[in-house]
Amino acid sequence: MIAGHGTGPRKQRALQVALQPHPITAGSSDRALEVRLTPREQGVELRYLWSGPSAQILWPDRVPPADVRGERRDYLWHHTCGEWFIGEVGSPGYIEFNFSPSGHWAAYRFADYRQSLGDLVWEGSPPEIEFSLEAQRAELRAWVPWAAFASFVSEPVREWQLGFTCVVERRVGVSPAGTASADTLEYWAVSHPRAQPEFHDRRGFSVSW
Repeated sequence: MIAGHGTGPRKQRALQVALQPHPITAGSSDRALEVRLTPREQGVELRYLWSGPSAQILWPDRVPPADVRGERRDYLWHHTCGEWFIGEVGSPGYIEFNFSPSGHWAAYRFADYRQSLGDLVWEGSPPEIEFSLEAQRAELRAWVPWAAFASFVSEPVREWQLGFTCVVERRVGVSPAGTASADTLEYWAVSHPRAQPEFHDRRGFSVSW
């Protein structure tokens, strides 16, 4: 690892992890989801990659026009949304990022399990999100600047615990008119420590970085 110079702590190692659906909200057997993390000079790049029939998933409408950046929005996890949790080893605090295919985003701070400290705020650029959709593949690419971590982690940076998760809003059932008549939420993560979906459980921050 290396320390940032005025832009927050930086790390160098790339990661690639597969996500699994929670047993009580099991996803389609012909769909898979993985996340790839790549450190860059100015920030962290995250890629959420879905493979399988894209038409089975409800995708939030993209912010128009395509070159307009999304806004900070709450409740993105009510619909299809990539999430990223970050905690530092030895500290109960953590942060959460939400990335929507719409281009909107959110970032929060927590003192401990679900003890909210409000929005995570930093000086500089907000996250940038790109989304591409094909019949058998979808990709959400999110870029987070190093400055976003500066007010949260210590210097020098110790080991981080990461939770990669995703909410998927899936179409269920077909009406007589041939359109989706209902939808449901799937909860995907690297690991699921509880009988019910719970992304904030630190035991689910199972990827070391």
